Amino acid sequence: MTESEIYRLLESLQREEPQTTLTETHISWVFLQPEFAYKVKKSLAFSFLDFSSPQKRFAALQAELRLNRRLASEVYLEVVGIVPVSGGFKWCKIDDCSQSPIDHALKMKRLDNSREMHVLLEAGKVTPADVQKIARKVARFHREADVLKDEAHLPREGDLFRDIRSVASKLEDLHIPNARPIIENAIIHSDDVWNSFGSLIARRHELGMTVDGHGDLHSRNIFLLEDPVIFDCIEFDSQLRILDVLSDLAFLASDFVVFGFPEYIDVLLDAYSGIHPVISSQKERDLFAYYLWYRLNVRLKVTALKMNPSDSVSESDRRQLMVLWQTFTDWQRQCVPSGGTL
Repeated sequence: MTESEIYRLLESLQREEPQTTLTETHISWVFLQPEFAYKVKKSLAFSFLDFSSPQKRFAALQAELRLNRRLASEVYLEVVGIVPVSGGFKWCKIDDCSQSPIDHALKMKRLDNSREMHVLLEAGKVTPADVQKIARKVARFHREADVLKDEAHLPREGDLFRDIRSVASKLEDLHIPNARPIIENAIIHSDDVWNSFGSLIARRHELGMTVDGHGDLHSRNIFLLEDPVIFDCIEFDSQLRILDVLSDLAFLASDFVVFGFPEYIDVLLDAYSGIHPVISSQKERDLFAYYLWYRLNVRLKVTALKMNPSDSVSESDRRQLMVLWQTFTDWQRQCVPSGGTL
């Protein structure tokens, strides 16, 4: 749908439900109503995704529904059609549309925003018991997930780490001094650490530790209810979702470092291992530390990409960037080549 059609759809929905609002991400439009949310993919294409046609967007929404129902079946309800009506557009169930849909949306149940985990972490209201519930749910999910043992799906975080180079100049424009040489040094260190783990990574891969996981397992994608709801896995690139279970866990662990609760990392790993043991040596714990550093790398890169140095960057956004930068550079000291010392 075009942007003008999106706003015509909004007007149509507001006539029936005045509380309907519209928000957007870099790849989707999201219509919010009191009980439900409807996500419409934007018509765009990047190197890592292609939503350039209605057929491709429909396929992506179907994949998003299928993959996210693995962890949040009560939230991800169905894919609906969008059809024109007099004066605008409306939703229709796929099997009941009066004409061929011009596009589609993913219908989801809305949850209580006050229970978003990142909000509760910032307020200091996440408890060890909360972390244990999440760990056990993720452990059961990983234990039942599809295992990939072919060479094409060997973990490649070491290669992906280098992409932080793409935002080095931008970080300097955002007033982080010497970002480029610091990042180049980090990449050299990352290569040394990652290569030293080669045999361990391959052995874990052979043992079935590479799974079709979540890929974006951080606190903004978790609602802390009695039964935690984990949502919004990566659907557009399976290579970012197929990973060692330690890499999936490390994304959430990076939140504990950033928000000032590093002691929760052990709580997470202990509760997880009680259901799905995945760490049996200090070398594997060191590998986990590297995966956490990689996840800090991803968070820093994504945050930088969202900022425009030519615009006025808010003080809170600048603080967030500086915290991520400091955490990323500090955590490098936790990552030691296998068998080596700093």
